[in-house]
Amino acid sequence: MGLYHMFYQFNPKAAVWSNNSIVWGHSVSKDLVNWFPLKPALTPTKPYDINGCWSGSATVLPGAKPAILYTGIDNKLHQTQNLAVPKNVSDPLLREWVIVGSQQSDKGMAILYLSKDFVHWIQAKHTLYSAKRSGMWECLDFFPVLIDGSVGLDTSVNGPHIRHVLKVSLFDVTHDYYLIGTYDTTKDIFIPDNGFKHKELSLVPRYDYGKFYASKTFYDGAKKRRVLWGWINESSVQEDDIHKGWSGIQADIEISFEVSDLGKAQELDPSWTLDPQLLCSGIGTKVKGRGLGPFGLLVLASKGMQEYTAVFFTVFRANKKYAVLMCSDQSRSSLNHKNDFTTYGAFVDVDPVYEELSIRSLVSCIDNHKDKSYKQK
Repeated sequence: MGLYHMFYQFNPKAAVWSNNSIVWGHSVSKDLVNWFPLKPALTPTKPYDINGCWSGSATVLPGAKPAILYTGIDNKLHQTQNLAVPKNVSDPLLREWVIVGSQQSDKGMAILYLSKDFVHWIQAKHTLYSAKRSGMWECLDFFPVLIDGSVGLDTSVNGPHIRHVLKVSLFDVTHDYYLIGTYDTTKDIFIPDNGFKHKELSLVPRYDYGKFYASKTFYDGAKKRRVLWGWINESSVQEDDIHKGWSGIQADIEISFEVSDLGKAQELDPSWTLDPQLLCSGIGTKVKGRGLGPFGLLVLASKGMQEYTAVFFTVFRANKKYAVLMCSDQSRSSLNHKNDFTTYGAFVDVDPVYEELSIRSLVSCIDNHKDKSYKQK
């Protein structure tokens, strides 16, 4: 069995962000659940990345050659595009990486480049896709999906039964949005079915309706699936993170619910579907006691229940069918009133008549000295 390699932005010197201490952490796993940390793969030690090793991607080139492309900030605070390869390809842990190329740029733009050797690049005639008044894009992701099928596809696959997904992380609102459309390989452009131009941002689909940002996918060829990773930020304020010396905690909790007595579900007011996040914030006054639910978990709860985060479902009747609302309520998550208490919510695509409702909660805890984790089910 091979190994999964995860690279991630990491500050080994503190529990908070730093402009010149960001490295690429590196961990390996056999199952994507249990991870073994290695020394950082990339560190800001050279003139071209002395102010941080920032966003990038890893891939495998023809001939089973791994490669990393990443953005560095040089000693003049300019962005540089850098290519790194393993020093010893025969090492299964890929513990050492060397930089083989660097290119400087004064601007940050979302544009398409083409290459035959992964070293020399030319700019395509057209941007892959662009939209006015959508703010700054980052952490773009672009991949194919089957029209009728559930298996994942390698990034290079295209054809008549293929659609493409373009995911953009919008910096102004810190949410991940995606568009579905067609990739024109002749012109190297993406044509979405519905783009940003003709829709309100609130109507553009998102990967997740909670704290989820800067995500990236990869194709797992061994299991023929596409795996999505995302970043979830802390709710605590920075001074608390500095005091405790870490940010985050790891737990893997999974629970399923078989719903009965669906006839007790409250009729869904059509206006509620316009803003499920607002509806979740008002569950206590609008829904509780009159519908089916809420039911779920109280996670990260203190011993006396002064602090907890409620993650729950509520089921409604809607047009002779059922609508399932999922909420994450942070209103009692901390006694520190400086923290973020936003409540998140979305309607999920599940039919409780035929399917169980299940919650899997996964968060992670890393401090600047050890990786602390545990699994609970």
